[in-house]
Formats: sequence, C-alpha cells, structure tokens
Amino acid sequence: MKKVTITFFFIIFTVKSFSLERKDASNLKDLGYPWENFYIHNYGSSNTYWYTIEEHLDLNPKFLALVLQDVEEKDQKITYKYTYNSRHNFFKMEAITETSKNVFSLPNFFLKNTLKAEEISDKEIDINEFIEKVLDHCKYTQLRNLKDKKGDDVSVTNQKDCRISYVNNIEFKDLIFEQFEKNKDFKSFLVNKDDANKFIVLKRTPIKDSKKEQISSKESPGFSKNNQKSTQEFKNFKENINIAINWANYNSLIVANLKMDKSNSVGSIEINLPDGSGKCIGTVAINTTTMLGTWSMNCDDSENRSWRFKKEMYASGKLNKNDQNFLVGEGKDRLGNKVVFQSEKL
Repeated sequence: MKKVTITFFFIIFTVKSFSLERKDASNLKDLGYPWENFYIHNYGSSNTYWYTIEEHLDLNPKFLALVLQDVEEKDQKITYKYTYNSRHNFFKMEAITETSKNVFSLPNFFLKNTLKAEEISDKEIDINEFIEKVLDHCKYTQLRNLKDKKGDDVSVTNQKDCRISYVNNIEFKDLIFEQFEKNKDFKSFLVNKDDANKFIVLKRTPIKDSKKEQISSKESPGFSKNNQKSTQEFKNFKENINIAINWANYNSLIVANLKMDKSNSVGSIEINLPDGSGKCIGTVAINTTTMLGTWSMNCDDSENRSWRFKKEMYASGKLNKNDQNFLVGEGKDRLGNKVVFQSEKL
C-alpha cells in the first residue's frame, strides 16, 4: 500500500509540471518568444487579433511553440515570430465583433470583426501530434490581409517555410515540414538529446505495471482495436476525392477535388468556380483515430461573382466521416453564410 501511494503522488507531480503557467512568461521571452503575436491566416476585411504571451499562458497549455518564418514586409526581409498554442485550434478562426466605445453606438454592420483562434482542450494532444499540426498549418496557410495593432494593412510577400525553434523551453534544430514528413519523431530534431525525457509523459507512455495492464485490458478490450480500425479506414481513403459544396447565398452548387496526402493526414482542396468566376484553394486536416478534422478554403477575388462574393470569399469549419462512409463538413464564411459539403463515397 505504501508503494502505491508514493507512485500515485509521483504521477500527479510529473503531469502537472508540463502545464505552462503565467509565471513562465519571463523565461519564454528570454528564449525569443514574442511579447505579442498573431496566427497565419487570410484575415480579409477583419482585424487581426494580437495575443500577448500572458494570454497564451493563462490557458495553461501543454505546449507552446516558437515558430520562425522569413518574409518580406514593405520590400524588407525580416523574420516573423509566431507563438503556437496547443489550446488553440488555429485551423479555425472565430469572428468576434468589436463593441463601440462611442456613446452613440454604431450598428454592428459598421463595426469590424476580429478573428481569434477557437479554444480547445489539449488533453489528448502529444508532442508529435502538436508539431505536425503546427507545421501543417504553416505549410498550407497563407498570411493575407494582415492588420497591425492599429488596424492598418500590412503587406507581406515571399513567405518562406516555417521552422520550429522551441517547444516550451526545449530547443529544436532543422524542424521544418519536409524534414518532419520524413521522420515524425521529435527526438531526431532536439539540440540536446537528453531533453527527450522531458516529453515522455506528454506522449502518454503508460507506466508498466502488469496488474494495471491486466485490469485495463479487461475494462476496455476494444480500445486498441477501434484505433486500428479507424487508422486502417483512413489508409483506404482514395487519394483523389470529389466533393460537392453548398455555399449559402451562392448562386450554384460548387464541385471540388480533394487530394489526400495519407502520409500526414492532410489534404488540399482545389476548386474551379462555375462560369469562370474564379478559383479557390483549401486544406483539410484529419485525426486518423477519431476521424474528426477541420477544413478551410480561400477564393481569389473576382468581378464575375455576385456582389457579396466579389472579394474575400473564404470559409472554415469542421468535418467528420459518417457511418455511410462519406466525408461531411460544415462551417461558415466571413459573412456568416453556412457552408456544407459532402464527398463521394470513400
């Protein structure tokens, strides 16, 4: 009994030590984390939300990543620093309407929205999954229509590959999308290989206890099999999938092609809008265990579309594989129009 009690308190302490807190702000800033930052996104006419490092830490995330990206701003080469938070679904940005401070309040349609990342739980996210999501987002998302803290437009061009410099206070080297695709093991990119042990608990490595393993296997006999089944279902996906999109208030059905990259559970959407009214590109990211995911798409500006869709036509949302073996998605565009799609049978 005494041995069990000691082990119990050790586990609680270990897990808690990997939850970041506001008191960690100074150490992270010393490592190069920015005081304020934003997420890569197409902000359209909306304002960009700038997060402080304290705001990130107030969510007590498992992971924060310092991400560097070389860009050109006003014809000058600079390096942007982003802070990625495991408590954020940075694939989905939510519109928050600003409130007027004027005594004569303006109607809502005169006020700009500000886009913030959806907050999520990071309980089931491990270090490799977090790294993969960050690099996927950087790879498949373009920074467009950035606004500074005053709300003024910032022109950003020639965006290079993102690289992860730190996760929490652990330093990484050469951690970019292409390299991680070849070897999805975070330990290979550590500057100090001894730091690998600091992420063991975060990977949810089970403690070897023969009695505990016997109990667990009896209580949840189908858990491992269900995971294997979902992963196998994903491997059986077609690489090219046709999808039909119903975009509320758009004048016709949209047909698109989804190209899946089954090596990293993401895909790209390519759309040629009807009647030569423009092109759209998008991304999907799917969790191969739960078969749940997110999607986003952006369309170029075109005068050949109805007035509300001439500029800044983009949307994002969630998706899942249903019991009939179709991918189904639902979300909204910047104007609040509902966007739904369904794939052909997988």
